[in-house]
Amino acid sequence: MYEHKNHKLSKYLKVAGLITGIVGLLFFLVFYLIKRVTFTEGTKLPHIIDLMLLVGMAFIGCIIGFWHTGEAGIILIFSAVIFFLQFMGGHLSLSFGGFVYALPFILSGGLFLSSYFVANRLKNKK
Repeated sequence: MYEHKNHKLSKYLKVAGLITGIVGLLFFLVFYLIKRVTFTEGTKLPHIIDLMLLVGMAFIGCIIGFWHTGEAGIILIFSAVIFFLQFMGGHLSLSFGGFVYALPFILSGGLFLSSYFVANRLKNKK
């Protein structure tokens, strides 16, 4: 009975990680499309190539999360660190803003890693 609950918990954490990651990706795509249209050329927004690399890396992490939650968690947390550093490069005095900027991918990566650890604990108990 205990193992069955861990298996369900692992699945729920995985699904929550997928939802959080995909919602974060959609938010950033919409946010940057709106900002690109409304802001002038002198803003501190990243270039579209940088954005696509970061969003692409987070997207790959979400895709990998369907099968390998441990690797997906590492990729998403790594991309969250890069998102944080990118924000800090433009706004050095707003460290909390950088954390909020990277929060969707920190949460998603944390959920994937916790799903991985719960599933491994289930395997080790057998």
